[in-house]
Amino acid sequence: MRGRRRRRSSSSTGSSYVCYGHHHEREHTETGRTAVVNPGAHFPTVPDDHRTVAILDTLSESVQFRSVLE
Repeated sequence: MRGRRRRRSSSSTGSSYVCYGHHHEREHTETGRTAVVNPGAHFPTVPDDHRTVAILDTLSESVQFRSVLE
């Protein structure tokens, strides 16, 4: 979900968070009142600095990315 289509679908659902992972590129953006999160990738065919997971804390409304190699 990229660009205008992602913004339209997240704003129309009233969601607080939209998590997706198809593109394997980490992302944390705000679209209106919705946080859009892509955790990245964990498989060995991507460069080591792109092998990440996301930790979403709904109480503090924060997102942290961590390397899967830690």
